[in-house]
Amino acid sequence: MISNSGTVASFALISVSADVYSYLRGSENELITARGNRGDPFWDS
Repeated sequence: MISNSGTVASFALISVSADVYSYLRGSENELITARGNRGDPFWDS
């Protein structure tokens, strides 16, 4: 059931984990940009 608190907690944990992951990825992009673009197309998006 959707009303199961365990399911709600699991979705909340996944959501928070995704936010933290995207934040860390953003920080990594900023660090790489600060070091200068090495021409890797993966970071040019």
